[in-house]
Order: sequence, then structure tokens, then C-alpha cells
Amino acid sequence: MIIIIGLIILVAAVVVGVAGILTNTGSGQALTGGYEVFGYHVTGSTGTLFL
Repeated sequence: MIIIIGLIILVAAVVVGVAGILTNTGSGQALTGGYEVFGYHVTGSTGTLFL
């Protein structure tokens, strides 16, 4: 029973995360400069940074 509840909570967290990434679009969410993640230069929005 506890495993089922944990899986439901995990799926809900994934849905919230994906919704947060998909709604962070547009010029208001654009980053002014690039950023670096693990040595890779990335440009994009705050949703991309969140991902």
C-alpha cells in the first residue's frame, strides 16, 4: 500500500515538473545571457535551466 502511494506521489511530482517547464516560455522567461552546466554552454529560458 505504501509503495502505491509513493508511486502516485512520484507521478504527481513528474506532472508538476513537466507543467512547470512547459509554461516557462516567452520573452519574460528568457535568460539575458548563457549559462554553463557541467562544462556545457547552454542558452535558453528558465524552463530549460530548470530541466
